[in-house]
Amino acid sequence: MANSDRWYTRSLTSLSVMAGFIIMSISGIVAFIVPQGRIAFWTEWTMLGLTKEQWGDIHILSSLLFVAAGIVHIYYNWRPMLAYLGQKATSGRKHKREIAITIIISVLIVGSAIWKIPPLSYLLDLNAYIKDAWVVSKEYEPPFGHAELLSLKVLTQKTNIPIEKAVAELKSKGLPVNPNQTLQEIAHTNRTSPMQVYRLIRHLEVQPALAAPVTFSTEKVEEMFAGTGVGNKTLSELAAQVGLAPATLTERLAKKGLSAQADLPLKQLASKNGLQPLEVLKAALVEEYRPR
Repeated sequence: MANSDRWYTRSLTSLSVMAGFIIMSISGIVAFIVPQGRIAFWTEWTMLGLTKEQWGDIHILSSLLFVAAGIVHIYYNWRPMLAYLGQKATSGRKHKREIAITIIISVLIVGSAIWKIPPLSYLLDLNAYIKDAWVVSKEYEPPFGHAELLSLKVLTQKTNIPIEKAVAELKSKGLPVNPNQTLQEIAHTNRTSPMQVYRLIRHLEVQPALAAPVTFSTEKVEEMFAGTGVGNKTLSELAAQVGLAPATLTERLAKKGLSAQADLPLKQLASKNGLQPLEVLKAALVEEYRPR
């Protein structure tokens, strides 16, 4: 009669390897399609009730389970594995093609990830496309990265929204707030997303009026726009903000050999030109500046 209390370590190890592999595979698929962090945290994105951060933690821990169980599996099967490898080594001449193909595939995978080599790089392009596809309208974009982590007071300062009006507007919509709370805390307290909170006060943003045209330098552009989420604004919006005609900015970019569309968000325009958004803005606002 079998002893039901016996501990089968080898079985536990094999099952743990399988469990780690299954969980890691599922969380890996989710990681492939999850939106970019700035969108996921801004919109409170979830899948099967779990956030991007929770899926990431599951992937990390299941990977650790897979690796740890794999190490134990190797330990228990060390001798058979050595015998197998020794047997393969003696017959290596028969498997030269298989060994060569395995090495080539491994190098191709690593190289494709580092240097974006087709055709595997197309999978990375698909990954980027799927992540960007979650942004179905401009409202899904935060004003700048991780805006949800700023207090309402700081957020309104950075977006030029009067704090008193913002607090009054949110309270009138049934969202009691403390200006020192982060947008994320306000959203969680009121069972909504940071995006929805911001949408309620976005219309209060005041565009600074320039008394006279500003002569821009690269330092002035960085001072005014660095860290303000400038990549989400179009050239037309930025032109209005600095008191210039959109055509002026597009003409300057065109003269410097850069693609220029006034209605495109600056980050998309930057991607077309292989530059950072702030570099494109410098080229548009500083006549003598040419990006490298």
